[in-house]
Order: sequence, then C-alpha cells, then structure tokens
Amino acid sequence: MNLTKQFLFQFVFAIFSVVFLSATSLKAQFNNNGDAIFNSPDIHVFKFTFTQPSFWDSLIANYYTDLMMQANVEIDGVAFPSPIGVQLKGNSSFTTYPGVKKSIKVSFDEYVDTADFHDITTLNLNNGFKDPTMLREKMCLDFCKRNGINAPRCTYAKVYLNNEFWGFYTCVEQVGKIFCKTRFNNKGGNLYKGDPTGDLRWYGAQESQYYDKYEKKTNESQDWSDLVRLIDNLNNEAASVWKDSLEATLNVEQYIRYWAANVLFVNLDSYTGSGHNYYIYHDDSLQFFQWIMWDVNESFGNFNPGGLQNTTMSSLAYDYIPTPATNRPLNNKLLADSDYRQRLKDQICSYIQSDFNSGNLEPQIDSLANRIRADYYSDPNKMYSNSQFEDNINNTVNQTPGLKSFISERVQYLNTQLGCPTGVEQIPYNSRNLMPNPFSNSSTLIGSKDQPTVLDVLGRDLSSEFNFKYSDGKWLIENPKCLQGFYFLHFDNSPSIPFVLE
Repeated sequence: MNLTKQFLFQFVFAIFSVVFLSATSLKAQFNNNGDAIFNSPDIHVFKFTFTQPSFWDSLIANYYTDLMMQANVEIDGVAFPSPIGVQLKGNSSFTTYPGVKKSIKVSFDEYVDTADFHDITTLNLNNGFKDPTMLREKMCLDFCKRNGINAPRCTYAKVYLNNEFWGFYTCVEQVGKIFCKTRFNNKGGNLYKGDPTGDLRWYGAQESQYYDKYEKKTNESQDWSDLVRLIDNLNNEAASVWKDSLEATLNVEQYIRYWAANVLFVNLDSYTGSGHNYYIYHDDSLQFFQWIMWDVNESFGNFNPGGLQNTTMSSLAYDYIPTPATNRPLNNKLLADSDYRQRLKDQICSYIQSDFNSGNLEPQIDSLANRIRADYYSDPNKMYSNSQFEDNINNTVNQTPGLKSFISERVQYLNTQLGCPTGVEQIPYNSRNLMPNPFSNSSTLIGSKDQPTVLDVLGRDLSSEFNFKYSDGKWLIENPKCLQGFYFLHFDNSPSIPFVLE
C-alpha cells in the first residue's frame, strides 16, 4: 500500500471510529437503566393482549386477590419476547373512581426471571386520578430529578387492551432493586415503603410491632432491626446526642431537600401530611437510610389531609404539621432544632430562586401541555373533559388549584413568610436544565457555565447550526435553521440532555 492510500485509509478509519464510538456511547447512554423509556421524547404506546375472553372481569378480580395476570405486550410497535404480568393498582384511585380507566402495574419478569425492558422490570401506568391536567406527577418528579431529590422518573404512554384504546397514562418508574442500584450503586439493602401508616412513631422494640405499618420490599425474610434502630434514634435518644444518632442512621440533608419540595408543591399526601407514600432504603455502602419521593399525583395543593377546610393551600405555612405534631416525630424534631429549621427555610428559598418560580415552570407547563394535548383529548375514558384540562392549567377546577396560579401564589406567600432574598440567582443542586423542551425556535439552558455541544443520534457535532448566547448565568440556544428531530446537549463530564426540535 503506497503512502497516499495508507493515509487515506487511516483518515477514513479515524473518521469512522469517531462517529461510530460517539454513536455507540450515546446509544449505550440512551438504552441503559431505562433511559430509552424516560429520556425519550416520544409518548409510548403499550398494547396488551389477554387470552381470556372476559379479561376485564379477571383483572378486577385479581386486584382484590393481589394476583398478576398473564398477557403479551407490544411496545412502540415491537413485540416483547416473553409473557408479562399485568395487575390493576391503586387505593383511592381504584376504589373511588367508578370508570374503567384504572392504574396498571406491569411486571416484565413475572414469568421469565431474566426478562426486562431496557433494564426495567416493573413500570406503573397511572390514570391521572384527581388531576385534570395530567401534568402534576410529571412536573413534580421532573423537579425532583433536576434538584438531586431521590424520586422515580416519569413519562407518558397510550394504553391499548386487546386492541381497544383504553386511555392516556403517565408512566412511572418503579422503586425497587434496580432503582436502588441505579441511584445508590447498590441493591442489597432493605427497602421499606411507608405504607399504610409509616409515621415513624415509636411503638416498641419488637420488630413485629411495625409489620402492619410498613411494607418491606426487599430481603423480606430478613430482620427489620435497621428500621427499628432509625425509629428508636429519632424518638428516644437523649437531647445531647439525638442529632448525631439521627444523622448516623438517616441522610438528613437528602430528607430536607425532599421536605422542602413537598412544602413548595404542598404535596400533603406524603409524610408531611398523611404520613405515608414514601420509600426509605438502607444504603449498604453508607449504612444509613436514603429517603425516596413517591406518589405525587396530588401535588400542587390537591390533597387535604383534614383540618384545613378554611386554608388556601397555596398559603399553607412552610412548617405545617398535622395535629398533634408528635404524630410526625421526624418533622417535629427537626423543626424544634434551630439549625434544621433554618436549613429547611434556606432550601425552600434556594428552590424558589433557582427553579420553583413562574418564569421557570410556566414554559415547562406549556411545553408539556402542547406535547400531550392531542392524546389527552383522544382518551375515550379520561376522567375530565377537554375544557377542564385547559382551564386547570391556569385556574381552579372543582377545588383543584390551577397550576400556574398556584405557583405564583405559592412563591409570593413563601417569599413573604420566609423573607427569601430576591434578585439572587442560584443554580439548582447538581443540575442542568433545558427549558422549554421540546422547542422550535429557542430554549434556555441553566446550570452550566460551559457551552455545550449539540450532537445528533449518530454522534455528529451540529453545534455550528445553532446560536449560543450566554447572559446572567444562562445560555440562550437558538435554532435559526429550523432543524427538527431528536438531539443531545453534550457536556464533557456530565450526562447529556436529550431534546427535541419541533
């Protein structure tokens, strides 16, 4: 081979290697740990096929006996290779709603132990109970993701049962071993769900006294001593040592971030209000509990635990605790300590300055509403009318606060109550965020001082096709050539941000 041919060969091989490795790297990022589900801009399509002629009656019966039902499923036009388990789910969303649009749990490994869908073994398809917009769950969980709060991911799906369009659903990640492995880099610890009455009160040293108050989701045959120790340290340690004991058994900093988010969203169907709807995981590597957000469909002030009949939810005090306060010993003890109280206030103010405000959240609401509107409208079994969907984006519908009005009122109230500093920009915790996403003409990136590169799905750098303008800690990204499709904002040492150009 002469030098010219050798040079050309090496040059072409080098170009091919760069493109191939970039595409392979992006594909691996996109397809691992559920990213293909939750980072995709698509509204997924699940088509379940049951062999039973009266499959709906069987699903209803199995709900009460807590049994999975076998089905086949096609997802986004691709048949899943093995049978899967399907079960109706929910508490009040099942029992108090008379329609057929019930929430659904999907287990990909129910009949084949090694089966998974993009590394996910269980998904939840939620019916949008008590939310005319079907945006609450997505908005709240995305906020958690941006701000370093342990929480499942959320997207959307259209669901068909035996070829009949059944409804438009949110699709939520299951908290289980895979979630713990992904978030905490280990999955061998004990995972508890704070249901039905996980108030963290002390009921005695016997582990059996907690069996009917919490659900143990992993290592079911092993002891509950770690949970009892946490509750003991919280409730019974002497004042001189209780803070050290608590911080040795619970990631308190993580809990305060979770608590501050609940305060902002007035998410009272949680430990803050009803005393349940959360997970805690005993992290094997750190040997303390990690707190995990769960079940936020009634956020934005849409749940009243009782006793708040004359209270406007957007004006609920930041330090609200149900009466008696001793029934929520974790919040009660943290608020009684001046340092923890101040850390909660500071965290709330930080979120308001960096993320929870109308300028940041309203474009996200508009973008999501545009994304789901057609599928929401076409849902034959939806719980609310199309006009209620549109109205509740801004205004109260049947005592359900409007999203945008709630945000502005909540921020105004908390700024007044807490005296949050104004005019000070803070970057969200461990976060980069692109808003709106999808977009057509321009979008704003926060959380990065460095200019990102734009890559397509083949790993090609298309940054020159865009305009980047940096001002006041934000990047304005413009799309002057009206490109369309799916792309990534790439950063050298952080996960890429997928985005869509409409």
